Amino acid sequence: EAGRPELLLIRGGRLEAVEPDGTPWWRSEYRDLTGLIGVSDLNGDGRREILALARRSACAFDALTGAERWALPEGAFGETPPTAIVTARLGALLDPDQLDLYLTDGGCGDNGTGNGLRVHFAPDAPPTLSALIAGPRRNGRCGRWHTFAAPMVIVTDGDGLNAFDPTSGERQRCGQLPDAPPNGPLPHLRIPGAPAWYAFLPDAVVRLADDAEAQIDGCVGVIAPTWRRPLTGPRAEGAFIAELDGDDAPDLVLTVWRPDEARWAIEALAGADGHTLATLEDALALGPIAFDTDAPPAVLAALGEGATPARFQTLQAFAPGAEDFQARWPTPLTEARALLDPGLPAPTDRTPEFAAPVAWPHATGADLMLVRAVDGLDAALQRVDGAGRVIAATPLDGPPGAVRLGCLALGCAAGLPQFLALARFDGRVAVLDPALRPVAAAEDDGPPVFAPTGAAAVAVAFDGTARRPIVLTPGGLLAALDVENAAAPIRWQVTLGRPRRGATGPVIVPRPGRADGVLARDAAAGEAVWALFDAADGARVWRHALDANTHRPFGDVAVAPEDGGAVILRAELLLDPQAPPPADCPLRVDTDLFAPDPACPATAVIARVVTALDAETGACRWQRRLRPANPCGGPGNQTLSADAGAVHLTETNAARRLDPATGDDLALGDLGAFEGGVLRGGGWLHALGDGWLRVGGNGPIEARAADLSPRWAAANPPDLRLQGWIGRDAALTADAIFVSPGPGYPIGRWRAANGEFLGATGLREGAAEAHAPLAPDFADIIALRAADAVTSAGAPGVLATADDGVLYGLDETGALAWTRHHDARPGAPLVTVLGDDTPALLIPLSDGRVVVYGDPGPSGPRAVWDVPCPPVAACDAAVDIDTTEATDRLCATWPPLANAIGYEARALGPGGVVVRDFAPVERPIAELAGVTLVPGARYAVEVRARLPGGPSAPTASDGVEVINDAPPRVAVAALPPAVAVEAGEVLLIVRAEDDDRLAGWRLEARSLDGFGTWRLAAEPLNQRVFERQVRWTLEDRAKRPLPPGDYLVIASVVDRAFHRATADVRVVLCAGDCN
Repeated sequence: EAGRPELLLIRGGRLEAVEPDGTPWWRSEYRDLTGLIGVSDLNGDGRREILALARRSACAFDALTGAERWALPEGAFGETPPTAIVTARLGALLDPDQLDLYLTDGGCGDNGTGNGLRVHFAPDAPPTLSALIAGPRRNGRCGRWHTFAAPMVIVTDGDGLNAFDPTSGERQRCGQLPDAPPNGPLPHLRIPGAPAWYAFLPDAVVRLADDAEAQIDGCVGVIAPTWRRPLTGPRAEGAFIAELDGDDAPDLVLTVWRPDEARWAIEALAGADGHTLATLEDALALGPIAFDTDAPPAVLAALGEGATPARFQTLQAFAPGAEDFQARWPTPLTEARALLDPGLPAPTDRTPEFAAPVAWPHATGADLMLVRAVDGLDAALQRVDGAGRVIAATPLDGPPGAVRLGCLALGCAAGLPQFLALARFDGRVAVLDPALRPVAAAEDDGPPVFAPTGAAAVAVAFDGTARRPIVLTPGGLLAALDVENAAAPIRWQVTLGRPRRGATGPVIVPRPGRADGVLARDAAAGEAVWALFDAADGARVWRHALDANTHRPFGDVAVAPEDGGAVILRAELLLDPQAPPPADCPLRVDTDLFAPDPACPATAVIARVVTALDAETGACRWQRRLRPANPCGGPGNQTLSADAGAVHLTETNAARRLDPATGDDLALGDLGAFEGGVLRGGGWLHALGDGWLRVGGNGPIEARAADLSPRWAAANPPDLRLQGWIGRDAALTADAIFVSPGPGYPIGRWRAANGEFLGATGLREGAAEAHAPLAPDFADIIALRAADAVTSAGAPGVLATADDGVLYGLDETGALAWTRHHDARPGAPLVTVLGDDTPALLIPLSDGRVVVYGDPGPSGPRAVWDVPCPPVAACDAAVDIDTTEATDRLCATWPPLANAIGYEARALGPGGVVVRDFAPVERPIAELAGVTLVPGARYAVEVRARLPGGPSAPTASDGVEVINDAPPRVAVAALPPAVAVEAGEVLLIVRAEDDDRLAGWRLEARSLDGFGTWRLAAEPLNQRVFERQVRWTLEDRAKRPLPPGDYLVIASVVDRAFHRATADVRVVLCAGDCN
């Protein structure tokens, strides 16, 4: 706006635009958005659009208003809807003036068809879809494009890298890397200046190159190895390319594992043949930093790290060379961690593993951005120069989120950033200058957002006086809520941070006679730390830590009751066979724990560790190290769960019941394999009659007897990969099991007694389809919970939340009883009682709110009507208006409310964003002046009454659309209008104006003799008057001189209301003198 930037962020499934001072600009409608793809001019009119990724779609929004301009059409991926769009790459494939978007259905190795799709955006035309691209093993989902002689989409599969034509979908090059992972990602990094790549295998790094002359069946040309360097555990993370030995063959810097010493080492490999140029022992590469523009980038290294790197590390920068690594800093920086930059748009020449540390560029190089810790907590953001000096710092109040660098005005000098936007822990955005000082104080007019990263996990705990909701946000904020106190709903909160993997809680631990305990992962203290907090005040009761270098947490903790208390079981993978047990803890070790299996003698055995903790003190009761049931299967899918007083551990094709008091096996069941040899494994065990139900693992649900022997198993739906069931929990009613087997599948019902399939209910946009097919044609079910009194008659049923934002109530037959719509993605519902046994239904939302359904509170005004300004009191809906020409104020009126001692009104913008927060008004009329309204967008007034007992529920008007019917005006002139080709230049002058504001402009030249059209300029605007001079160098896109002839130069502008205007001027290019 007015040449200043706006910040874009995804929060709660919506796209938001805010100004650097924190003032909200607009918010999109809820579309379950997960990330930004890019900002560009998609249709060539100069006005910007924003491409964003949703879980199963992609959308384009107008940059000025947030209005949705395009969405991926249904059927784009064929008859089967996409399961999850994971890859999204934006760039120009064939025409530098036209953009392409490459999308894939699914991520490498997971569910989804694996198809890739190209969307082409052209000026003044609707987007077009290309042919689908699919790898030989359905791994088109791993594709990304590279451009050298011609653009290609690179798809990884069991043959390595395959190249496809982005327009036809035909495979042009075949891979020849037979030991590449067939169903997973192959990290690869393109080598500059050549159609060649470095690819990372589990035991080697390979240099691959395009051989256009080779031929194999179905392909012209292959992408084959030119050299292979065997290595142990080469890490793609932190690896990068640099020229070190002067032979013009770009070299590779990476980290490898030293198994004998149990430590990392950084190696520089020669690009010519892969031999080692230099080695740095006991160091882990985090990525490149270009401290100096005239030297190869330095490698940022973590020193002394074990197999699992710590969250905060000891860092040093090294200058890599052809013979050694030289430390740049006088002393390492301790308790530090780097922030990684995934890039926006995402780079197309590499897979995501190669994200580099965030650096602040300046005229001669760049500075490194680090987070420093105090007592294990994120305490400060620092800017560190090439000499290791901290040249700027700012305190942090929690772990930071996304970081972006930008300019405060269009066209800042040399493209060097002028500010850093930092997503704060509480959901707000901090904007910092190069000295890391706030650019402007953020306005505090808007409710704080405490969970911008997704829906919180919700539980209910007794705090000594009443039952209170406990929430743990995905960002790691643990809090207790008081839903009856609107003024101060948060009773206490604790910052825990977000672990890299594994469950986080919260798990409620009953403590008879006093407040419950709340168990959660304490990531601020370490990656393998669980802690118990007092539900009364959030005080930490105890903390139990294992060494994160030797233990990797998986699954949740299990709480088993015992006389007068509980015992807590936690589960980890044991990464180091020599890891000592916890002090003063009885240790049991299975026989032949690490002995190789004869069927796979080269496979290292990874043991499981279960540790029992005293619920009162956190002291270790016992620890057992278990040999996996299938050592050849790797860690696999595994879960620790507790139900009906029993604790079960599932793993690759085995399930065992553990005695919480001793760790002994009470039962052990072989889960077996599916047809084709795929092993069952993982999932939770729920009590089912006198037996157990396994859900959420690999493959369909199945019933087990008390001794864990099989009873029955459901059939897998056609075309659903067995992985689709992973993480899909079930709801159990008296006679049936409700579960959605995969993303987008309906809710199926199976008879609990024998596994008979009873039917399926498809849910979508608040409606239900009975007898639905088992196909991914519906909303994705997030959570299912059985509940009493779901129907109006008080009968039991099932609650379901879905990614369409709807909470569904179903009866025991799967029929729809009712719905509740939300403007954000809901999490798992919780039916409970609060306070003094008050029934309640809690629904956490992805924007950080927790909706509490229960007894209604005081109602607000029965209606609010938009009216012309100045407002006049009225009691009839006839005064309501739907449009306004005002761009600086909103006015409303409403019927008076009995017992009201006053009112408060606020302005809401697109998507419900708060444009102006609540301000007091005494009478039932409001004029909200001084707001900035954009033509084409819709705005509303929301009102609540001030009552003796507190504020009422708010009531919003239906809104007004800001209109502006006057089109813009534009003129273009050419000096001179006729010129000899040899003169080489024509000055083009464009002038435009609008009574509101211009939003974008474009200038293009068109040959009247049929030679083509060339875009000369295009950019966004936000001003009333515009003038620009463009020097046309009389060349085409390839910088070739244009032939003599007649040309038409066309200038076009668009205003904020999408009105367009064009003007043109004829230019004659003469062969010689034009006289």
